[in-house]
Amino acid sequence: IIDWDDTILPSHEIFTNGLENAMHRHGAVVEEFETVLREIEESALRLLQRALSQGLVVVVTASESGWVEKSGAVFLPRVLAFFRKHSIRVVSARSRYERVCGPNEWKVRTFHDEIRQL
Repeated sequence: IIDWDDTILPSHEIFTNGLENAMHRHGAVVEEFETVLREIEESALRLLQRALSQGLVVVVTASESGWVEKSGAVFLPRVLAFFRKHSIRVVSARSRYERVCGPNEWKVRTFHDEIRQL
């Protein structure tokens, strides 16, 4: 089980640097960040390949459904393609538990759910 935000995708840095606006400009990422994002993408792919060699991989986000796909398409498209190629499931902890408990519990409960399913 791997967390998306700030584990695979550098979400904090993306929002700190205003790069989330790239998602509204049809994926035009500021050139100065392109090299860094490709390096992050390479590292993420290595992590995912190693994890997949050990067994089932599930990606969890505290964001709403669709965030991983949308942000991945803009910032880490090869990672998103890897998810599709290897049928890696993406789970939104928020969408699963938003009506049941507070934000601090979304991921905890989702991680527990996913561990129980293994």
